[in-house]
Amino acid sequence: MRICHLGDLGHQPSDWQLAEIGSVDLLLIPTGADSTIGTALATLLCNKIKARVVIPMHFKTSKCTFLPAGADDFVRGKPNVKEVDTSEVEFKEDNLPLATEIMVLKHAL
Repeated sequence: MRICHLGDLGHQPSDWQLAEIGSVDLLLIPTGADSTIGTALATLLCNKIKARVVIPMHFKTSKCTFLPAGADDFVRGKPNVKEVDTSEVEFKEDNLPLATEIMVLKHAL
């Protein structure tokens, strides 16, 4: 399984960098803006990377209020969104969705 964690990415990766990333099964992407990328750029990158599962991270929550955008801002209007009531999930390569699924985890902090 190929996992891509974009950390606190604060810029749009070049086409060369995206080509180097290659095929991705699970994408963890910052979506809260401010010191990271915003929802529009996160959406653009998701569309380019085409991971089978996307997990938004680094977004505003009730306990992390310094970021301007929450997960709802990122998932609004997107298909195949699943919100789970846990901060941990397990994936198996043979059980990944065929179409991209966005999975919003319950924040642990």
